Amino acid sequence: MFSIFKATSKAEAGRKLASITLDIQNRVKKFNFFRSLPILLCLEDAINNLEINVQKAQKVEKKFEGSPDRYFALFNCIIQWYDIINKMILDINEMGFKDPSTKIKIEAITFGVSLEEAYELDIIEFEDELRKEGLIGKNPIRRIIPRIFLDKYPGAIFFILRKNIDKHFFRTFDKLISLRKLYYKPEILGSMIYNYPEGTELEFGDNDSVYVKVPNGFNPETIFKKFGVDQRSIESNTPVAVWNSDFLEVSKETLRETVSGKGIKNLKFLKREDEEIYKAYSSMEGFAGYFEDFYGIKMESFFKIRNELLRMCYTNLHTIGIWKLSELLHELNQKTGYSLEKIKKVAGLSGFPEKYPWLIIIKDIAMTSFRRLSVSKFSLLNNCFDDYYENDLKGKAFEDACRRMLKDNGFFALNSRVDVFEPILPLEISQKL
Repeated sequence: MFSIFKATSKAEAGRKLASITLDIQNRVKKFNFFRSLPILLCLEDAINNLEINVQKAQKVEKKFEGSPDRYFALFNCIIQWYDIINKMILDINEMGFKDPSTKIKIEAITFGVSLEEAYELDIIEFEDELRKEGLIGKNPIRRIIPRIFLDKYPGAIFFILRKNIDKHFFRTFDKLISLRKLYYKPEILGSMIYNYPEGTELEFGDNDSVYVKVPNGFNPETIFKKFGVDQRSIESNTPVAVWNSDFLEVSKETLRETVSGKGIKNLKFLKREDEEIYKAYSSMEGFAGYFEDFYGIKMESFFKIRNELLRMCYTNLHTIGIWKLSELLHELNQKTGYSLEKIKKVAGLSGFPEKYPWLIIIKDIAMTSFRRLSVSKFSLLNNCFDDYYENDLKGKAFEDACRRMLKDNGFFALNSRVDVFEPILPLEISQKL
């Protein structure tokens, strides 16, 4: 590896971080928001397709049972890409230029990851599958980014696009991927400054390679554990819909039966999932009323309007919806029967204020996607749940859900809790668990 920059101290990393941040700001100003945003949404959806395939391999096909670290490496890669793409969307919206005369283009992008050093074989196999599905021809366009995952799995990230892609889309795509590589560097530098121990060395090389040398006894998983993220926390993260409905089983069935990618054939599975999500929250005493007080809209109306919008996106290429705002509001009014006032109310709700916009409105153009609709729906529900239920009430609601589940499956369960005032497990074992 030919070294371009090397930092052997946190001070050096800090100076480089300031320089790269300024470089990002200068480059972002040259991007046309109306051309860039649709491409970033396409890329985000391509990553979401990979996430669905990884979840299917992990939960249904049990492919990671003997190698949980490989699953964690893929999961971490996916989260990093989501995070940086969203930052790019926010920055280009704030600092890029907006040419409303731009003709918006959407093209198919396929995103893949190989955790094998001989990743070329995985790419060839991947292309063969795409060719069988009629998604690419004989000589597709490739973009390959070699990297080491979790500092121990050599492999690559790759993109496959059809050869006759729109030239403006393709040129902007390449520029965005180049910009994304620059965004990745502040993440690494920030980790060296704030998370890695003294003695860490960081080196940026040619071909956008990054090498991190850490002191003996330290591994990247230590950083995730610092923030409470590890294999166990990923698996044990249980939102309300998981423990207060049959959502988990329905979602596994969705993964099992879902055809490749997304499309109209999968809508019936999504409808069942949504019914379970609604049941999970609406069955909790007082929650529906509090939701209306909290957001100023009935929960039933919220679900119906959001779900109609999701269906309008789901069958599009990369599940992206792009409309003139007035036409979107009119179409939702016609399809749901709700007033424009209520539709605007739902459109104005945000689960992550200014951090993860689910409906992006610029001038008279509105854009969104399946993933952004799905993530923000859970966020809005969970924000309300966290505000409404104190921790003790959450515990009791969880107990009641477990009790119902046991009884429904033929087990005996007491009708109320039994308080135990002595520790059952030694403290050191409890802390390890």
